[in-house]
Amino acid sequence: MFETDRLLSAAGSALMRASNACREWEMGGDNQAVGDTAVSAYDASLTAVQQLVIEGAQPATADIGASRRARLASAAHMLCLAGVDEGGTSEDLELAASLFRLAADA
Repeated sequence: MFETDRLLSAAGSALMRASNACREWEMGGDNQAVGDTAVSAYDASLTAVQQLVIEGAQPATADIGASRRARLASAAHMLCLAGVDEGGTSEDLELAASLFRLAADA
């Protein structure tokens, strides 16, 4: 469980970094940081969700998880996918970060 908490928190942190980079780009900043942080955020998000599958809190299928924690992580991962996709926004990523942090505390 401790490893899962750590991975969920790490995903939240990675997504917050991606959100900050995206927000700076939305305000006219450099887009290179967006791509770099988006890759890290996606990897951290996927790793956290995979850990929930390993511990059995989340089914390996597309079904929604059986626990509040798994559902929050699933929602966060879906927002991560929306945020890192072309047209994604800093708000998508920030909300995903918040949901991963809630999942870590659940």
